[in-house]
Amino acid sequence: MYNLLLVDDEPIILESLHDILARHFDFHVTAFEYSADAMQLLRAGKTDILVTDIKMPDYNGFELAEEAHRTNPHTRVVFITGYADFDYAYSAIKSRCDDYILKFNIESEIVDSFRKLLSLMGGETATAPATGDIDVLQLVKEYIKDHITEDLSLSKLADRVFYSPSYLSKIFKQSNGVTLSEFITETRIDKSKELLLETRHKVYEIAKQVGFESPIYYNRVFIKKTGVTPKKYRKMNASNQ
Repeated sequence: MYNLLLVDDEPIILESLHDILARHFDFHVTAFEYSADAMQLLRAGKTDILVTDIKMPDYNGFELAEEAHRTNPHTRVVFITGYADFDYAYSAIKSRCDDYILKFNIESEIVDSFRKLLSLMGGETATAPATGDIDVLQLVKEYIKDHITEDLSLSKLADRVFYSPSYLSKIFKQSNGVTLSEFITETRIDKSKELLLETRHKVYEIAKQVGFESPIYYNRVFIKKTGVTPKKYRKMNASNQ
């Protein structure tokens, strides 16, 4: 298990980083608001990954990175900063960092950054869904079921769990044997079956209730999935209710 050190003098950023990374990865995590505490830990030479703010009291991020590399040349470094400034970016590169993330992009970039980092380190990559991924996929499926009438685009679902769209799509197919789009369609059709048998709503109303903007398209998909029209499905199964 890798030793991860998080350093930021803003508690809300530190907590956000910890929560996001904990949902996706299995690390031994130490987090400090004070860079002096982080420096003391770095001197022990047991940090594998350092994620640090750049501008802080006592020691700045560049100084922490320098110490990290001095005691453990293999330490990976990710800088986070609120400054979209060329001088900061240039200094970060000179400090041999592995990535440079702006604070207002943390949620959308940190997970992808770490996946690339782990690949470089020879750790667990995205070849198969890890336990944390499986938990996230379950959340995605529950969200789909609870918001079946809403926009369920890949990008929106990925944003909700802080995954990249491509990675979410990949691990969903690996774990479930169907694409995310196919799962959404199956879920919508299954929900429409319930409504056909449990309500007196018209077919075009049910189509809209389960997220199909076009009744014609809903009818076509329903036939493809069941072999019969929604009206015929309702009539065939009415006697069983």
